[in-house]
Amino acid sequence: MTDSTLPGRTVSDKSDLIWLMIIGLLTALAFTASYISLSNSQSYSVANIFLIPIILASFIYQRKGIIYTVSVTALFVILAVLMNHRETLFDTGIYAVIMIGIGLIITLLSIALHKSENRYKILFETSPAPMIVIDSRNIIRDINDSQFKIFGYDRRSLIGKNFFELEFIPGECRMNMCESIIGGEGTEITSDTNSGKVTRQKNRERKTKPDAPETPHKRTLIIHINDINGITHTCQVYHSTLRNEYGTVELRIIGMLDITDNVIAQKNLRISLKEKEMLIREVHHRVKNNLQVIVSLLKLQMNRTEDEQACETLRDCQTRIYSMAMVHEKLYRSEGLAEIDVREYLENLARNIMIEYSEKLGDISIEVTGDSDLSFDLDTIVPCALITNELITNSYKYAFPDKRAGRISIDISMQKPEAGAAGQATAQDGDAESEVRYVYTYRDNGVGIRNPTAAVGTEGSGSGAGGSRKNAGNLLNNPDTLGMKIIRSLVRQLNGVIEIKNSGESSEGTEIIINFRGKL
Repeated sequence: MTDSTLPGRTVSDKSDLIWLMIIGLLTALAFTASYISLSNSQSYSVANIFLIPIILASFIYQRKGIIYTVSVTALFVILAVLMNHRETLFDTGIYAVIMIGIGLIITLLSIALHKSENRYKILFETSPAPMIVIDSRNIIRDINDSQFKIFGYDRRSLIGKNFFELEFIPGECRMNMCESIIGGEGTEITSDTNSGKVTRQKNRERKTKPDAPETPHKRTLIIHINDINGITHTCQVYHSTLRNEYGTVELRIIGMLDITDNVIAQKNLRISLKEKEMLIREVHHRVKNNLQVIVSLLKLQMNRTEDEQACETLRDCQTRIYSMAMVHEKLYRSEGLAEIDVREYLENLARNIMIEYSEKLGDISIEVTGDSDLSFDLDTIVPCALITNELITNSYKYAFPDKRAGRISIDISMQKPEAGAAGQATAQDGDAESEVRYVYTYRDNGVGIRNPTAAVGTEGSGSGAGGSRKNAGNLLNNPDTLGMKIIRSLVRQLNGVIEIKNSGESSEGTEIIINFRGKL
């Protein structure tokens, strides 16, 4: 026999034997009463007693019950015939039809109820999560097999106990569950800290409305359960309440999802991520240190070199390497290892380059503007850094001769493409939804360049002649210089275009605009 909790169902061999005895006793009583009634030629109404064992047998044993009904009815008819009541065979037939009809109806209802019960019983028993059914008094009425398999406790030893007094659930967890499950139903929760026993008292002033909807779960309840071997499991608790038409609680179903492996995996993952993060930080730190060593070596060599042109070349190499070293320094010190705040980085870079050339400069100010929350990854920030380094050093050398005062401004911002541009980009790149364009603008109010031309495309070919003889070495005037080749290569690496022109109506100063694509 399969286990079940509904009244009138077979739950064990022992209870099955009890029901057989009850049905047999009622059947014997019905036959005895019918025999006495027929012997004294009394009314057939005593035959109604047969309906009691027929209903019980049909409900409990279903198809076997209808066999019992037919058998009992046949015996009743035979008894009536043997008692020489042939003249009342019509009444006997009517009672026989009634008994068989009632037995058949009860059997069909029992089969339908049994199918519905088995459908939900299968869901209950095959659930991988332990599930417990408790009544309105918090007494455990049923437990699925997962409770035994996961935690190792015998289900029969738990049925009949108060759920909130189970010893394998720590007292604090029991208190939290009690507050979460029944705390909002007009009850006051109390707990004995010594015994860990949780009790509740009804609040007379609060009444539950019959048609009040079930309060939704506002938070996930996490508890700890000790299995039979003393191992602690972390479980996520869900619950649902079944109420009658008057709003009174009849049953509660409590599900517990064992998330111990997930908790351990998350802990190990956090440890692993922390170790990898430390390793990546150490890599950035070592790269920065190595680049700093190269910068120091170049500085030492520059101090030992008397050739001015060679010193300038070493200084240019020094600032280029230092701009890359600053990237790794920022990544090493930043909270996130993937991106760098662009504005902050460019401000620091410009300040350090100014310090390097301070001896040859006048009063020059540098302003960095743009989107405040703009961040670039390593593949984007390094080209931007090197481009900025080349442009600033070029301005220091040629835009402000004779320690002339001036101003340099750098602006970098993000521009999302319009609908038409996005459609065009979709055809080209296939990923227009996440694609954006960045605009990098560099301006100075120095001596400017002569005959500026727009350089459209990734080659960055826009260069002009110097505004004066002192400006003839300007890298923007000579596309064959190392600096211009570096800028063109970096713009091409960014998949962008560069435009070079004079700034302002007075044709003094230079403006460089670089447009390049990026991802959100």
